[in-house]
Amino acid sequence: MGFASPCLTMAWPGCFMFDRTTPCHKRALSWNGCSPSVSPRYPALLRGGSPRQHTLVSDDRTLNSVATCQTSPTVLENFFIRKRKRPDGSGFWGAYLIGEDELGTWLFTPRGSLYRAEAEGRVAFCCVGKPDAPGMPVMHLVAPGAWWIAMFRPADEVQELVSIDIALPPRLARSVWEYFDLELDVWVGHDREIHIQDQDEFDEACRLGHITPAEADGARAATDRIVADLKDPARTLVDAGVSRLRSAMTMDFPPIRDLPGQG
Repeated sequence: MGFASPCLTMAWPGCFMFDRTTPCHKRALSWNGCSPSVSPRYPALLRGGSPRQHTLVSDDRTLNSVATCQTSPTVLENFFIRKRKRPDGSGFWGAYLIGEDELGTWLFTPRGSLYRAEAEGRVAFCCVGKPDAPGMPVMHLVAPGAWWIAMFRPADEVQELVSIDIALPPRLARSVWEYFDLELDVWVGHDREIHIQDQDEFDEACRLGHITPAEADGARAATDRIVADLKDPARTLVDAGVSRLRSAMTMDFPPIRDLPGQG
């Protein structure tokens, strides 16, 4: 499924396309005094706060939406996620650290957050979750040492409960979680049926040498393991992610639209 990456095609409706010499479009955006991202140390839960609404202005481009800003003094730590694809291409977006438990690290991206894609010297911007404004909220799970990253979107807006990118184990460097996508995707539908997607893309990447034989073996093993975990009724990954997402969506976190490296 890999919902976060299609901006890399540079053809999604609502994406803003630039070459590397174009000034960043963020200079044309006005948040009417609302800070687009905040990063003090996080608590276990966000407390209180009365949200204010601010209109996002986007000169003559296609993105015009309403963002909600949190006035509470207590907000979560701001991280970023970078998804890399071979031979060229990456996606970059922000997320708040919600917490850590036995399943791993939980990172939440609010609706209306910005997604930056780069490929072949071009840059495109759209929304996280889906490209059209205002996008979708996404809960991410990064499990220690696992060859995947799981993503949860609102079940009433998509066909899956969870979508899992099979990838080299994500690594944290400062505030950025980075992973290399290995093409295979696993997702669970509302009926709890498990699906494996993009086998053709995986086979092609292996044939072209973009995925090494050792990485291919690791990807297949990771797919088998996560499918087995998803079938195990004792495992709580899907229910935990759905619950985490539902809870975070009630907290009115401000969308993350200020991405490092935008110029």
